[in-house]
Amino acid sequence: MGEWAEKLDNFLAFNNRDVLKNAGSLSADRAKQIAMGTYEQFDAARQAHETEEAERQHMEELAKIERQNPPSPQHKNKKPCSWSLRNDAGQSRIHQKEN
Repeated sequence: MGEWAEKLDNFLAFNNRDVLKNAGSLSADRAKQIAMGTYEQFDAARQAHETEEAERQHMEELAKIERQNPPSPQHKNKKPCSWSLRNDAGQSRIHQKEN
C-alpha cells in the first residue's frame, strides 16, 4: 500500500499538484458540509441553466413552427377569443367565448 501512496504522491508532484503531508485540519464532517454546500450551489445553477436552455429550445421550436405554418388570410381579421370553464349561466362547461 505504501508503494502506491508513494507513486500517487510522485504523480501529483510531477503534475504540479500539492501533496498533503499530514491528515489535514478539517474533520470529515466539516469537509462533507463544505462539499454539500458547494454541490448545492452548483446544482441550483445547473438546474437554472437547464431550465433556461429548455425554454430557449421551446421558443425556437415554436418560432420554427410559426414560420412553417403562417396564419391563413381568413384568420388574420378574426377577433381573439378566450376559453372559459363556465358559461354565462355559471354551468361547468368548457367553451370558447368571443372577446
